[in-house]
Amino acid sequence: MFLFHWREELQHAILDELEWQREDALLAAGERDAAVDDLIALVGAVDGILQAQANADAGYFVPHWGGSLSAARIQRVRDAFLEAYRWQYIVSGVCEPRFQALVSALVTAPQIRRIREALQTAMSPDAAPRLATTSRSRSANSDRPDGSAAASATRCNVVA
Repeated sequence: MFLFHWREELQHAILDELEWQREDALLAAGERDAAVDDLIALVGAVDGILQAQANADAGYFVPHWGGSLSAARIQRVRDAFLEAYRWQYIVSGVCEPRFQALVSALVTAPQIRRIREALQTAMSPDAAPRLATTSRSRSANSDRPDGSAAASATRCNVVA
């Protein structure tokens, strides 16, 4: 049963990727830049929700611990919840190699830097993923016949 569910989800992911590329082809440079802004805002909004949830869950957990915890220990509990939630809902998706490759192929190097900076702001320095260091060049100085620079996605080095 899980095999069939996995296959169905894989089909959805492939269709989403194809649709994303099709929609990207319709965008002008300014629209793509606005889309990067939207992506950054979306990650920021999700991170805000995760911070609120981590605070709420730590607020529930601490009194039910059965013993007293120091303020520093309570903060570590909150931080652990937040790190786990960020990993689950942001980092694991951003670190997925196909996502990295696709984003790197669709945006410019300055846009990748903006995305990377936004992710580093939203997460602890130890957990911030490393996105691709190069991206498709939208200029005439491209090194490939199809007009794009080679996109090399590096693996995320996320420290849990």
